[in-house]
Amino acid sequence: MPNFGRNYRNWEIQPILSYEQAVAREAFIKPIRGDDDIKPLGIRKNKHMRILKHPNGNIACRLYDTDVVTFKPNGDVAVMLNGWASDSTCDFASMVLDQPFYKFDSRVWCRVQYEGEIKNFPLRSYGENKFRMHGTSLVIRDPLKHVIHKINRAGANSVRERYANFRAYLKRTMRLREDEHGRVHLSDREFGDIFGHKKGSSGKPLNGLPDFPAPLWVGPHYKLETKYWAEFQQLIEDHGIAAKTQDIYKAFLWLASGIERYREHGCCYAADVSRAFDEVIFFLHRGEVFSTIDCWGQEVKDPYAKFFS
Repeated sequence: MPNFGRNYRNWEIQPILSYEQAVAREAFIKPIRGDDDIKPLGIRKNKHMRILKHPNGNIACRLYDTDVVTFKPNGDVAVMLNGWASDSTCDFASMVLDQPFYKFDSRVWCRVQYEGEIKNFPLRSYGENKFRMHGTSLVIRDPLKHVIHKINRAGANSVRERYANFRAYLKRTMRLREDEHGRVHLSDREFGDIFGHKKGSSGKPLNGLPDFPAPLWVGPHYKLETKYWAEFQQLIEDHGIAAKTQDIYKAFLWLASGIERYREHGCCYAADVSRAFDEVIFFLHRGEVFSTIDCWGQEVKDPYAKFFS
């Protein structure tokens, strides 16, 4: 469990514990001279942290362009992240509401009341997280169900078997191309021949630079468009004797292009490719590969969260 001591940055933001306090705070703070739209919530120079009143009566505490905390006339308190699972967002919400918001397992969590007990809950990355103040305590109204994932071995093996021919092709290719240190080197020319070359504004190729495909990364910080996943899956599916050698060669290069070691050093190992391929097919078939475990109200790390972010 994280340290909930008030070791926040010195932003001088005083807590707001009700809609009435929010209305009074917004009315009390004077706007920046020459800009009536900016009322700094803490230190006057921190214009990116401000309080404002919306036409519907809501009082919002805004960090940059996100209304992180909103107090509503009916007593509801909404916390919104807009995808920002950052330390600044956690600190800002913690100071405004005088409640612990913190990062854990690449998500924003809060430690608040629910049905008379103090529990830990992850927040939705998008949309409202609804709370109400009960005295000086924050009560969550619609807690997000927290589940973690584990690999279903039978399901994983079944998925691997589905692509057995392509996996065998990968092993043969890597074995044939390995140098004495077990490394496989891939050239820009190979990628250019298959994926084409980058072109300048004039339409001419740029010094023979290949037009690398969108990397097949699995993780919360890279959202690959569905059409690319579908295209890659089409290349690696088993079409029997009708399968084109060019397709599986293209799939091999595409897979290798997203491996971090190749992107940094121009080479990779057989284990890198095998691991990357497992990640791709596990992501494509995650409903079969993973089982879920309910961890309601508990702070538990999900080792496979990146497949579901």
